[in-house]
Amino acid sequence: MKDFRTSLACGKRLRGFAAAVAASVALSGCGVVNHMIYKTTGDVMQGFSRNHTVPYLMESEDLAMGCAMSEATAPLLMSFGRVTSEPDQLAVMLYLSSGSCAEEQAMEHELAGLAAMHGMDGTAAEDAFIRQKRAHTLAAKRYHRAWQHHNAYYGNPEETECPDFDDDMDEFIG
Repeated sequence: MKDFRTSLACGKRLRGFAAAVAASVALSGCGVVNHMIYKTTGDVMQGFSRNHTVPYLMESEDLAMGCAMSEATAPLLMSFGRVTSEPDQLAVMLYLSSGSCAEEQAMEHELAGLAAMHGMDGTAAEDAFIRQKRAHTLAAKRYHRAWQHHNAYYGNPEETECPDFDDDMDEFIG
């Protein structure tokens, strides 16, 4: 009879422990589970972008598609830095590319401003040159972000020696 009571008490403790674990998972708002899913997804997205998306776009002759990809995916990929390691190396490429896109827009605005000046339309020229300045400001901010991520990943070139590169992508970005 004593063994029966002991096994019954052990079973109650085991059920109590299982209930406590289940309640803590249910009451945590699935934060731990979501964090694990987001971290895994972020790591996969970073690896896929580095190994496949960037090389594919570099082989492509469609510059507009490269601009669209950089501008659209940079916020998505960079947001995974909140749950996994910061994608500094990939950020260098994304921000340099999106910065050059903004610089290209600035050149288009400049051409529009010059055309408006030639057409004696001062208001349109002024508007175009204001858009040009805004695009140059955006390009500068993106280039600066790329530089910050470069320094975070490879170190500041003014303070460190040249880094060792692991592969072609490292050599290209670094």
